[in-house]
Amino acid sequence: MLSSVLSKSIASPPSPPHLRRLLHISSLHATTPLRLAPNGAPSPPPPPTQSPSSFPPCPSSSYNHYAATLRSCVLSRAFRPGQQLHARLLVSGLGLDAALATRLIDLYASSGHVSHARRLFDGMPQQRNVFLWNVLIRAYARDGPREAAIEMYRAMLDHGGVEPDNFTYPPVLKACAALPDVAAGREVHERVARTRWATDVFVRAGLIDMYAKCGCVDEARAVFDGTAVRDAVVWNSMIAACGQNGRPLEALALCRDMAAEGVWPTIATLVSVISAAADVAALPRGRELHGYGWRRGFSLQDKLKTSLLGMYAKSGLVRVARILFGQLVHRDLISWNSMICAYGMHGHADEALALFREMRSEAQVMPDNITFVGFYVLGHAGRFKEASNLISGMSVEPDSGIWGALLNGCKIHKNVELAELALQKLIELEPEDAGNYVLLSNIYAQSGKWEQAARVRKLMTNKGLKKIIACSWIELKGKSHGFLVGDASHPRSDEIYAELERLEGLMSQAGYVPDTTPVFHNVEDDEKRNMREIIIRDVNRYHHFVNGECSCKDHW
Repeated sequence: MLSSVLSKSIASPPSPPHLRRLLHISSLHATTPLRLAPNGAPSPPPPPTQSPSSFPPCPSSSYNHYAATLRSCVLSRAFRPGQQLHARLLVSGLGLDAALATRLIDLYASSGHVSHARRLFDGMPQQRNVFLWNVLIRAYARDGPREAAIEMYRAMLDHGGVEPDNFTYPPVLKACAALPDVAAGREVHERVARTRWATDVFVRAGLIDMYAKCGCVDEARAVFDGTAVRDAVVWNSMIAACGQNGRPLEALALCRDMAAEGVWPTIATLVSVISAAADVAALPRGRELHGYGWRRGFSLQDKLKTSLLGMYAKSGLVRVARILFGQLVHRDLISWNSMICAYGMHGHADEALALFREMRSEAQVMPDNITFVGFYVLGHAGRFKEASNLISGMSVEPDSGIWGALLNGCKIHKNVELAELALQKLIELEPEDAGNYVLLSNIYAQSGKWEQAARVRKLMTNKGLKKIIACSWIELKGKSHGFLVGDASHPRSDEIYAELERLEGLMSQAGYVPDTTPVFHNVEDDEKRNMREIIIRDVNRYHHFVNGECSCKDHW
């Protein structure tokens, strides 16, 4: 095969008929016959890194055919036919000019073979225009290594004679966000601010996304507030930034502002805002967004269905989530994880395990750490042997989410031995997370091991660790309310704490004090309470009350 003159590559599917036809025509225009080595193989061509300008120019008729064929290869991302054409150009002696080399670089980079593109690029130092730089930068930002995208950007600046444009900055910022490398991102931002691309919506959206992925939400908001013309791309970037960084209420407020400014929400908007609504237990708001998506025709798209699946699952509507899961055309890892975690979150261990087996055997989807977090229900149900076997048989290294879920289960069932193992793993993975130490201390205290509990607390003090204050959310009359432990900032906090004291008294009478004389309540009031749907998010999970019963079946 002529392609053997190039380095080995990943096998590609057979080339389409129109490409095979063009390749055949192009071979008829080769002006020099193939020279065979003694073993019958084509003799080696000039090194691919040789500058295109050093090859003789193509005859016009041959050039047009090769150019047309390469154009088809680029549009189809047909790597193998393009590689064969490259070999014919070199072996036949026709060579490459800058235009053909540019198309080959574009083909190799866009089809995931960046190393081939880089070798050609390095061999043409005098013909590098902004398009070629952008092709390589975009390929590295997409396929990695991301550091190479930033290095290429800096090399472009040092090269001289070529200035970055509005197609350069977004992939560089994407690479900075993926690493994450906020210092490099700020470097790009400083340069952008001095160019005419500072107002480009895609560049500004890239800046917002970069700062958000690096955890600098305030800087992302500053870029957003300084954007004069905000289209859906810019709004979506800022909404996603808030949703991904624990600011769900701000994300919901931005969605309202977006609509008020006359910008139509897109499917990307809905995906972010539905997740934000789930984070603050705003089921009515989530249902409104579901209806809007249905009216706009977005409800048929798997991306929106997956987001809705997660929202309904968190709100305790597992059956609705299962219906949406069954409607997915293509079930990717995210959708499988969402459904498995939905079952796990609400105590359906057997259903979660059955779906996991279906995922592995029928769908041939490989699980990741998030998949296994869905099985924290095994720990909470006291099925520690199954949980341990599942963890030991994982194809990926257990992360903090898995060990944390196991530690929570140990707290419920006072399994001190397994809790110590889980904490040891957690300290290795998250040495600064105070919550893990608090959990183990509580397990010791519940088991009457006061000395060990005091030792853990002292260890926290020595490390300077403090537990993050827990927060609960509830939506009432279309408004989400957040409550912190010991918080008195709410305008009706006096009434709230008075009501809590009243409820504590009723709880004691109902369950904590034996042989309590029954307290007669107004039946009509009880019926009204049971008719309401209440969704509360606490530090662990979401609680969905229907007909007076919680979705967790008092499991949590």
